[in-house]
Formats: sequence, C-alpha cells, structure tokens
Amino acid sequence: MAFFDNPEAALEELAAAESLRDHHLSSRQDIISGFYGSGYMGKNDNPSPENHAYEYVMLMLPSIVYDNPRVSVESGGRMSLDGPALYLKHALNKWTKDISLWRTLILNATDYFFTWSIAMVRLEQLPGRPGINGLAPYRPVVDYLPPERFVIDNKAPHYGLARYMGHQAKRDQSALLEDKRFNSEAVKGLAVDAGLETFYSTESLRDKGPNRQEVTLYEIWVPEDTASGYSSKDGFNGSIYTLGTMSNSNTDKKSARWLRDPRPFFGPRWGPYLRFGMLDVPGHLYSLGPLTAVSDQIKSLNAHATSNATTAANQKKGIAYDPANPEAGRAAKNFKNGEVFALPGLVSGSVQELELGAVSPESWLAEDRQRDRLQRVSGIAAATSNPQKGVTATADTIAAESREERTSWGKRQYAETVKKILETAAWYMWHSVHVVFPLGNEAS
Repeated sequence: MAFFDNPEAALEELAAAESLRDHHLSSRQDIISGFYGSGYMGKNDNPSPENHAYEYVMLMLPSIVYDNPRVSVESGGRMSLDGPALYLKHALNKWTKDISLWRTLILNATDYFFTWSIAMVRLEQLPGRPGINGLAPYRPVVDYLPPERFVIDNKAPHYGLARYMGHQAKRDQSALLEDKRFNSEAVKGLAVDAGLETFYSTESLRDKGPNRQEVTLYEIWVPEDTASGYSSKDGFNGSIYTLGTMSNSNTDKKSARWLRDPRPFFGPRWGPYLRFGMLDVPGHLYSLGPLTAVSDQIKSLNAHATSNATTAANQKKGIAYDPANPEAGRAAKNFKNGEVFALPGLVSGSVQELELGAVSPESWLAEDRQRDRLQRVSGIAAATSNPQKGVTATADTIAAESREERTSWGKRQYAETVKKILETAAWYMWHSVHVVFPLGNEAS
C-alpha cells in the first residue's frame, strides 16, 4: 500500500480513520452513563430514571451469551468424523473452556448492544509446556477490543472491503526496550504516558495516580500486502505493521516511526479481527447498535419522566381558611384521621383544600406514550409480551413467531461472529505446528 510506504503517511491515515470512528462513537458515553445511573459513579449529568439501556441489556444478554458455546465439526465429506474432524471438535470444546471464552463474549455482547464490538484472535505462547520437535507450544486466545481502540480504513465502503484495520495497544517502554524484535532507538523516542485517553478515561477517574512510563502503539493488518516469498497457500495473508507516535517537544505536530520490521501475518484470509455488528447502515462503514438507534427516544422519554418526577416532588397539598374565621382553621388543623367533627365555614367556602404542582393527566399520558413507543421500537415490547387470552391457537402461534422474529435477528448476527471466532481458532489448530495442547480422556 502506497500510503504505508512511510510512517508519517500511515499516521495521517490512522488519524483520518480515528476521526470517523470517534464521530460514530460521539453519543456512546451518554448512553452508557444513562445505563449505569448516578449510583455507580456518584453525580451523573445524564439522569435516566427509565434506564431503558439497563432493561434492554439485562433482557437480551442472557439470551445470546450464557456459557461457552458447544462446537460441532462437520467434515464436508472429505474426512471421517472418526478421524481429524472428531479431534478438532474435542479440541475446540476444550479450548473454549480453557480460555473461558464466555467471559470475553459477554464483554463483546455488551458493546454490541450499544454500538459495535471487536474480538481479536491471536496465538499465545504457553511457557513450561512441552512442544513438538523443540518448538514452543502456543494456543489461540481471544482478546476483547473496545470500539474506541479499533481502527479501520475510513474510505472502505463496508467492513469486508477495508484495505487495512488494526488496534491501539499500550506497553511498558522498558519492556519494548528489552524486546529484541523492536527498534530500540525508535522506542526511546516514543511519547511516554501520552495518547492513553482510550485506556484511562478521565470520566472514569482511571487516569489518576503516578505515571507508569507506558507508551502507545498501533498494530495494523494490511491484507493486500503479503511479503515476497510468503504465500496464502502456506497460511500467510497480508502483513502486520507496528507504528509508534514520537515525542516532539519543539512542535505540536505528531511524528511517527516504525517500531519493528513489517512481518507476515500467519492466519486466515479474513484476518485477526472479528466484528460484532447488528445492523449495517447503507453507505456507511460502521454498524448500528440497537441502543444507539433509539438514543433520541431514550432522551425524550427520560426528559418526560424527569419533568414529571420533578413536578411530583414539588407537589404540595394543604388546607386554607379565611383569616376572619380562625375557629375553622383550628378545627381543620387539629382533627384526627377518621374523626367526625364540625368544621365552621365549610358550606360558605371559607375552608378549602388546595393542591399545587400536581402532574397533569396529559403529562402522565405523554410519558406513557413515549415509553410504549420506545419499547416497541427497541424490541423490548415484543421480547416481553405474553400470549393473548381468548384468541385461537393459530393466532397465538402467529404472535409467538412474530415475537421470535423480532429478537432473533440480533441473536443470529451475534452467533455468526462467534462462529467466525471458532473458525479462526480451528484454522490455527489445523494449520499451525505450534498449537499443541492435550485433549484429555474425552478424546482418547
């Protein structure tokens, strides 16, 4: 790729990609703050008395992630299930348990409801375990990547046609200096404890405390750039570039350097990054999360609910009497609940009950309508609706199928990416000589 010929051009590419990404994430934090409310971090400038986001997540999350997925492997007629396919099935099922895949999938699912989410599959070395022919043993692992740390070609018409994608990572500068794979001179020039906003958000107060001498870097996968001598037939698909942002004390302009030589990417043709996205938006690169789609309706409902709650809190009731009739005032003040008593001036109207600041029936109705619309559009109404009474069995079946169709799309979209994660892990188990781990008695 011409724009990856030098690090400065690559940095400009990444800046443009991050700008588009951040534009799509601009409302994410507001929705999340409404999700956790004021009890989680104290004062919250985004009151959410309805908390639709919490209701949605708690309703939908257990339906798409509850435990590690169970894996079934089919041979497609090219191998017997009594042979390698059977071993691969056992390996994948053991692997999901070994790495507690369900925990990562929960993180991805929660992001999936708000915006989109990214999982990255890579190989992890297993120290202290025997390999084969002197090779160090590895296993696939799945990393959760928050959306604000993922970058993708901003000029791509959709995810599948991106010419590059990658992520921002942080490391201790001292660790990089000890790693012989990195250019020590470039590492020494990195901006220390800078560019960590996506890791330690100021809103969460996680940026407090002493500096750790950490540096940020970008790992970028370029699928079309496979080095000479490496072939997709041998499992090499593209290259990985590692870019660092340098410290410039004399200018505000950022500069960059490659921190290590580009390296061939050994992995499946679809790359190390798997995207969870519920809905594609025509003409746009990024997926649309269901809670982002209804964010305006969430704000509208909360505005009505907050207004009605404030009005109700300021409501006052009392008894007024004519000063010319103090005896009526004393009688109204001193009577006991349930008591029968004489109230002078009752007929003449010199004693009246007053109520100020009450919420009007129209305001309650408007709030109810906002709530009904939001739950209908987001799918909560369909997911929580009960079978109707007094209808035929056919009508009830049709209604049940409609409820299932309303929620099944999101489940299917999520399951497709989980399937791709498993396919990626299976690819490494099948193609890499480094992936070695015991299956146990189940596969013996």
